[in-house]
Amino acid sequence: MKIVQGSEKDQYGKLGVYMHEILRSNPGSTVIMQTADGFRDSKIGKGRFEMLYIYFVGVKHGFLARCRQFIGVDGTFLKGSVGGVLLAAIRVDANNGICPIAYAATEGENKDSWCWFFKLLKEDLKIEKDYEWTIMSDKQKRDLAKEKWQTYPYCPRILHIMQKNIDRAPDCFPFNSNNDLYEVSCPCGDQYAVNIKEQTSSCRKWELTVETYMKCYEGSMCPINGESEWGLIDVGRGPLLPLYGRAPGRPKKLRKRSAYEIQQSKEKTKKKVRRVGQINNCRY
Repeated sequence: MKIVQGSEKDQYGKLGVYMHEILRSNPGSTVIMQTADGFRDSKIGKGRFEMLYIYFVGVKHGFLARCRQFIGVDGTFLKGSVGGVLLAAIRVDANNGICPIAYAATEGENKDSWCWFFKLLKEDLKIEKDYEWTIMSDKQKRDLAKEKWQTYPYCPRILHIMQKNIDRAPDCFPFNSNNDLYEVSCPCGDQYAVNIKEQTSSCRKWELTVETYMKCYEGSMCPINGESEWGLIDVGRGPLLPLYGRAPGRPKKLRKRSAYEIQQSKEKTKKKVRRVGQINNCRY
């Protein structure tokens, strides 16, 4: 990695040029770095790196145009000798898909880092009424999600929609016009024409348009050139390596294995009970 990408000291020294390239290729984006001596924008002064915040303008326009006022946030550890945590905010689009909003490299998941991240995110999203927004900091436990998938053949959201339609269906009476056309009478005197073959209805419950979807993805993240195309840009001296300190507890010598690796190791492990000269206990 050092031969291919260089040392971490050299990479942090190129952050100023990298930030300038983001603003050049995606004008209107928000790229802010905080060093030991305060805030810096595209021009980096002397100082030690603390935090970096990036929000692309294409994502910003799509989120403010049509997405729901819902934000999910979480953090994950950064590998390497320097360490740190990557904080991220995600959104839910009109198709119930998850898309990133903004991310930041910070010291850790502490109060100062989260306050700094939310302050910049609030300014970018122009949030004035906090009570109108929903923020989810973490999802439910994995065990609860596993139990749901084992119990239901469909995911809970789809099951809820199907059950809602089933509960409302007995109150509606269809009258056949031909093989495909039906006239459906609903409570309160409502009446609609339904085409089974074309999957259309005058109530427009089945008709899905792409207007909201296109509004969400109308803006795009423009590609960024490689380091060889950055050229000579005078942005000052890059920041020094951060001093995040040592994490509490004894350092771990073994990496965390995934559930698939643990299952494989159990299958390959064979145990043999020695009976000669030993007293064994039956586990059953």
